[in-house]
Amino acid sequence: MLQKSNFNPQNLTVNISGEVVELLYQEYKLLEYLVANKGKIISRDEILLSVWNVEGIVVTRTVDMHIARLRKKLSKFNLEEKIRTIRSKGYIFS
Repeated sequence: MLQKSNFNPQNLTVNISGEVVELLYQEYKLLEYLVANKGKIISRDEILLSVWNVEGIVVTRTVDMHIARLRKKLSKFNLEEKIRTIRSKGYIFS
């Protein structure tokens, strides 16, 4: 499964089942953060602060859009369900 060792920060890639998946910078940072916090519910505000370095309450769909793109890229490996939405709380990577 996905672990820190699967990530290549120089190329912004993730190795999944022997296949290299190219990600955009923010997708890479988001997935890396979710995997590092596996099993923990992370709020959108926490994600915005940690991944985008945006503080305060921001009404934005940025996190949701990036999550959707990650799910689409992970669907090839049947991993899209690893990123779950926890209603009114945030996201969790399981």
